[in-house]
Amino acid sequence: MSRRKYFSRMVVVLALLGASLVDVVGGASPVNAAPSLTGETLSAGIAHSCALLSGGTVKCWGANQYGALGDGSPLPGTNQVKPVVAVVSGATQIAAGGSHTCALVVGGTVKCWGYNSKGELGEGSGVPGVNRSTPVDVTGLSGVTQVATGWYHTCALVQGGTVKCWGYDLDGQLGNGVLLPGTNSPVPVSVAGLSGVTQIVGGSFHTCALIVGGTVKCWGINNYGQLGDGSGLPGTNSSVPVSVAGLSGVTQIVGGNFHTCALIVGGTVKCWGFDQWGQLGDGFVLPGLPLKAVPSPVDVVGLVGVTQIAGGGFFTCALVSGGTVKCWGKDDYGQLGDGQMVPGTDTSSPHDVVSLSGVTQIAAGVAHACASLLAGTVKCWGSNQSGQLGDGLGSPTATSSTPVLVFGLSGVAQLPDTVSLFPGRLLDSRFGGITADGLFAGIGLRLAGGILQLDVAGRGGVPVDAVAVALNITVTGATGSGFVTVYPCLTARPNASNLNYVAGDTVANLVVAKVDSSGKVCIYTDGPTNLIADVESYYPNTTQFLPMAPFRLLDTRIGGSTGDGLFVGGGPVAPGGEVVLDVASRAGVPGGTAAVVLNVTVTGATGGGFLTVYPCTGTVPNASNLNFVAGQTIANLVITKLSPLGKVCLNASAGTNLIADINGYYPPTSTYVSLDPARMLDTRMGGLTVDGMFQNSGPQAGGTEVALTVLSRGGVPALASTVVLNVTATSASGGGFITVYPCGSSRPNASNLNYNAGQTIPNLVITKVGTNGQVCIYTDATTNILADINGYYP
Repeated sequence: MSRRKYFSRMVVVLALLGASLVDVVGGASPVNAAPSLTGETLSAGIAHSCALLSGGTVKCWGANQYGALGDGSPLPGTNQVKPVVAVVSGATQIAAGGSHTCALVVGGTVKCWGYNSKGELGEGSGVPGVNRSTPVDVTGLSGVTQVATGWYHTCALVQGGTVKCWGYDLDGQLGNGVLLPGTNSPVPVSVAGLSGVTQIVGGSFHTCALIVGGTVKCWGINNYGQLGDGSGLPGTNSSVPVSVAGLSGVTQIVGGNFHTCALIVGGTVKCWGFDQWGQLGDGFVLPGLPLKAVPSPVDVVGLVGVTQIAGGGFFTCALVSGGTVKCWGKDDYGQLGDGQMVPGTDTSSPHDVVSLSGVTQIAAGVAHACASLLAGTVKCWGSNQSGQLGDGLGSPTATSSTPVLVFGLSGVAQLPDTVSLFPGRLLDSRFGGITADGLFAGIGLRLAGGILQLDVAGRGGVPVDAVAVALNITVTGATGSGFVTVYPCLTARPNASNLNYVAGDTVANLVVAKVDSSGKVCIYTDGPTNLIADVESYYPNTTQFLPMAPFRLLDTRIGGSTGDGLFVGGGPVAPGGEVVLDVASRAGVPGGTAAVVLNVTVTGATGGGFLTVYPCTGTVPNASNLNFVAGQTIANLVITKLSPLGKVCLNASAGTNLIADINGYYPPTSTYVSLDPARMLDTRMGGLTVDGMFQNSGPQAGGTEVALTVLSRGGVPALASTVVLNVTATSASGGGFITVYPCGSSRPNASNLNYNAGQTIPNLVITKVGTNGQVCIYTDATTNILADINGYYP
């Protein structure tokens, strides 16, 4: 077949799948370090669609002549107009290619199924005709964090920011520097000279990568300028990554058939490449004009507040803040979803998709699109010739220009409310201190009454559009007493604190802090001290978690104050007593809220004891949130369920004053699952856990770690990705620290809590789950360790 005829045919049928001292340090504005879209739970191929369910299973519908649905059915001719179950489990992300599908599974490996004529399944054979209707393992691949598909090729983002691709390579879409006919690869090959990648996407015959710093590189076919390098001339295909011209501040990328688009920080969109039907959205293309190639990014007109984009065959869609969708480009099958399906209604400016709200994610195929809804259901619109709308009809006459409900589909997984990171140091003020990127290192003792404006967005894996971060804040080398308050810059400093310290203290606390519009959080120090900050996770702009500037809900001290004057004064809680604290309907927290983030402080204790925070249901659990001695002031972060009446209980084993500040809340639709606290680890002799495992083993030796199994224990399911643990060190033989991280990865230069000899000190930890369902807890000095589960993310 001649090259001209080849591309003529491709143009018709190809698709994308897819008042104090203020110290400003660092100077540079934040740059992007990771996409807000962390993985697809909904994906569309040329004529099939797939959805990832909450349990790690996958359902697909539509064209199945090559086995793209993965249900093991006989071939060919088995298109499905209703969702069928793919024979795969433990999936964490899906990607639908031309006529094949791939899934990232627990453990960081990849399985693929469907069409395999060019080796796009990556199983090592790549022999024409060896299609698969059941998933096969991609060979020689591990540590994968994302998978992306083109029409005949597949790529994987590997931990550390490199990329490997396999399958068709006639146009250089594998990016390995080879551009010769017949160089297809049925096994993964490394993309040349590429590092620092945070997201990948496949077009029909090209591939693009989002790089740390918010720039983009692309490789493969460039006949219409889809690589965005400013040339777009025939014959300028590239088998190595080239930079997209004049593009920065990118938070997500998508590839269409022969076009590419990027979501920019602030919620605008730029596109480049083929523009015959207005798929670039620049407002200048009318149907019937000659072919138009735009080799550099142009602005999509009239589009703001975008949180996600999807590239179709010759159209593009955007998810807008508030849960609605807009599309533009070719509309021959109703794929714009605007309720019209008349020839000539293609548009080069965004149009609203009708009768659609509560959308959490979108996907686009060659001539159809789908949207995942808050309820866990999916609606699709456009072409239905192969049943890709999943409405149970599946005929040419069933094409729909308005969204229709996918038949019998529920429980579709939602994008995570938080993204757990490999812990990274963002601040170390000590002389000689080291951070992940060299910024905010060795800047010296923070002054009493000083405010440090810390850049967090665009550093340590935090994207520029993150709405909140979880930071482990450590005070060390304090030369006086004081407290630390973390809050979003550009707002007034609140009447709240995150941790308290005295001269010489080394003490840490986890903080969930709202990020301001400039990507910063402010850290106020009441007394002179050094500060260390390690990022543990972030909340993407798609999160349902609602971060807040800290608001005081409880202060039992005589003369204390709260934000609304409630739950103030009264004096210390009696030993064994508890406060039943109203949370819902205060500080803007609505009734029906599922869980809240509280910073809880004990001060003026009359004796040694511990505090347990729980949702006022049943008996007080065998767990603690913080431990204290007489006269101590100590704080800890708590993520806790609310009772059906919107309350939490704070039970103190010894008499003490209590303070509680709220930092944010989770609505009932959130992906975070808050549990009644349960003990998962207690090394103390005579210690007890919820199931008898990991108990009574004696102090953990210094310089060693315990590999703690967290999955399938204490209410945590087998497929949870992230857990929230309260970790306590007690009876330490000397001063040291604890670091919690996912097993199977290298121990990071970060710590979760610090302790002195004989001290009992806790801290909340949000951590990814590592290999074998375990998290590793390293202790620098010999100490007993306790760990209580508070909740998890799927």
